[in-house]
Amino acid sequence: MYTYSAELLKVIDGDTIEVDFDLGFGVWLRNQRIRLNGIDTPESRTANKEEKVRGELSKAKLKEILTVGKRLTVTTSIDPNEKFGRILGVITNEAGVNVNKWLIENNYAVAYTGQNKELVQEAHQKNAAALKARGEL
Repeated sequence: MYTYSAELLKVIDGDTIEVDFDLGFGVWLRNQRIRLNGIDTPESRTANKEEKVRGELSKAKLKEILTVGKRLTVTTSIDPNEKFGRILGVITNEAGVNVNKWLIENNYAVAYTGQNKELVQEAHQKNAAALKARGEL
């Protein structure tokens, strides 16, 4: 695991961002996709309208807690099973908030450790119920 300072370029979806890594001494690694490690958010690109709404909400909340153009800290890890070639990372924003944990604690994401799809879907449904109860859906 390595920890880097980075600048947020954009939020792709609720659990993926794009950053420029500051490697120090004026050296930058640009346009790197980071998948937030240990979480799963609803898909924002899906035919399932309810899931899409929750996916867009997760993305919007990620945009609220992270600001494009601002610095953040990425603690990276490499997973050989990461099927899209993205770097996995735990994100800490400028205020020192662990963004991965914040998304889970506020029901915008579920903890993901490789469990089967049924368990992940059950967790997403519990989150949806909590969001509805709070009036966010």
